[in-house]
Amino acid sequence: MELAVNYSKPLENFLETHPGIVDRIKCPDWMDIIEPARAAGKIYIHFPLRLGEGDGDFIDTETGSAPDWKRIEDLLRITETKYLNFHFWWEGEDTPLDPAQVRTAEIDRLVERACLDIQPVVRRFGAERVIMENLPDFTRTSPQCLLPGVIRCVVEETGIGFLYDIAHGRLAARKLRIDEREYVKLLPLERTREVHITGIQPLEGHWLNLLEQAGMAERVFAEIKRGEMDHLPLADGDWIFFGWVLQQLCSRTVALPEIVAFEYGGVSGVLEALGELEYLNLQTPRLKQMIREAEKCMSLA
Repeated sequence: MELAVNYSKPLENFLETHPGIVDRIKCPDWMDIIEPARAAGKIYIHFPLRLGEGDGDFIDTETGSAPDWKRIEDLLRITETKYLNFHFWWEGEDTPLDPAQVRTAEIDRLVERACLDIQPVVRRFGAERVIMENLPDFTRTSPQCLLPGVIRCVVEETGIGFLYDIAHGRLAARKLRIDEREYVKLLPLERTREVHITGIQPLEGHWLNLLEQAGMAERVFAEIKRGEMDHLPLADGDWIFFGWVLQQLCSRTVALPEIVAFEYGGVSGVLEALGELEYLNLQTPRLKQMIREAEKCMSLA
């Protein structure tokens, strides 16, 4: 497993004093960021793509329109990015959802709709190169996207890989009032190709002050609609949960994920406002050590 970290100016400073800890730099698909990031280390691209409307295409969330597939193909090639990622998300009303009461027919319709958008992408890139990321509860997400059974069905039906965002899964489980570990066990972990890890903390104190200074606190509160958010440094409970997830991954009879990405810090908006060198210094080496220990356990199994 390679350890990746979101590209940011604090990360550049971290890399100067901690050579060899970060294997890859995770970047948005912006050329003005890709070039300085490539100067700092080996990179890969995380694309802003999501499901469309069941009409056979994805949506670029930055433009609100269909993706420029030629540009994406070029970026995959020039950056040697192995996987094309997309987010399992379509817009819908934020209605209460009891997963035990969702009918099989309803799940079948959701899976069919998702597959209509995914199948053309699979034909273009190959199922082995496409990975789907789970998302948490936030304002515009249809709550059905959070259901682990739906996520599993879509991955299995299309043959694609899974990008498991740990914090997203925990927040989704809380939304659905499911035990977090039981929720994870229902996800298609055996198809995991990449993992994202960040901390979940209450949006208060230091973090709230940083967002207020950046003029974003009100918008973020409106978006997350809860008193906590991810993309923050790991707290004690986050470290424990990450250790448990690594145990689950190591217990599978398949290869470990190729990348574990620490999604702290960034180059725009909330990620940039919250990113601080102090936490990169404290937490990145610890993540690296946990990954190495997991690999050692897997090799001895």
